[in-house]
Amino acid sequence: MLEQLAGAGRGLMALVAALAAALPASGGAAPATSGGAAAKPVVSAPRATSAATALGGVVHGQATHYGPAGHGGNCSFPTIPPSRYTVAAGPSLYAAGAACGGYLQITGPRGTIVAKIDNQCPECGPGHLDLSDEAFAAISPLAAGLVKVTYRPVTNPRVSGGLTFVVKSGSSRYWLGLLVDNAGNRLRSVEVASGSTWRALTRTDYGYWLAQSGAGSGPFTVRVTDVAGHRAVTRGVRLAPGATQTTATRLYR
Repeated sequence: MLEQLAGAGRGLMALVAALAAALPASGGAAPATSGGAAAKPVVSAPRATSAATALGGVVHGQATHYGPAGHGGNCSFPTIPPSRYTVAAGPSLYAAGAACGGYLQITGPRGTIVAKIDNQCPECGPGHLDLSDEAFAAISPLAAGLVKVTYRPVTNPRVSGGLTFVVKSGSSRYWLGLLVDNAGNRLRSVEVASGSTWRALTRTDYGYWLAQSGAGSGPFTVRVTDVAGHRAVTRGVRLAPGATQTTATRLYR
């Protein structure tokens, strides 16, 4: 009889354990986020919003600085804003090149600036901006190294001059790479016509737009549309690889 009772007790305990395992645990650690540790220092700051919100609302984050503003960033732009206020964006904000040429209003301890996104900061997590020295010095002493900031996208920022085009080195009538600079807003599409047929180009993550099978020998008519819905058409863009071609065409006034 004692052995039967013991066996029944063990069975009841096993049943209780099984039911406990099947129930969802309350509380516990939150799921780990994707991505590795950032190489840049991190301060305690409010959690940054998602990439979608980062392109459409106010973000609370942090900023560092990388050096003087210059050419040759990930976006490949040949020009620098007269203010020399530029931003290297983390991967979520950079969005595989979609952020290139957009502007952010950035507020730090010392004040507020408007800066152009012209580069990528691969090690920057969501909410982390890496600024040119000139931009950082306008919102905080350079010696601070890292500060809390808020930022938001700017629509129709003031830009100096019209659209600028660069045909990528190696381009020919059979393959075309085209860079559009000084647009002010982020771009939604770039199209090229050599004759009467429009050809949509494909965005790259380094600023250029490509026609893999080429668009003829030019000169081209280029139609540019930005994310705010502005559209502009420029005629006479030459197949002149490496040359910076400035125009008076603007997407907005």
